[in-house]
Amino acid sequence: MPDQFWKLTFTDLEELLDAHRQRERKEWRKLAQLACWVTAPHLKKPLTVDKLVKDHRSKAERRISKEEKEKVLAELEAMEARG
Repeated sequence: MPDQFWKLTFTDLEELLDAHRQRERKEWRKLAQLACWVTAPHLKKPLTVDKLVKDHRSKAERRISKEEKEKVLAELEAMEARG
């Protein structure tokens, strides 16, 4: 709900987004495992889940800097002030 969203802190929002990303990664890994099982009898060297699902961004790239958080907060506050 909008009122719940606007009450979130950046930490709360970041935690919610991280949880969502973890659920997505888990789902992709499940699908990759199924693909490995289905293709294994047809390949000389079976695929692995890690080969199919890779997280290309480093941890540093996944984290938002303090300056970026402050910039986004300022933009959101400006949007809220405009109505």
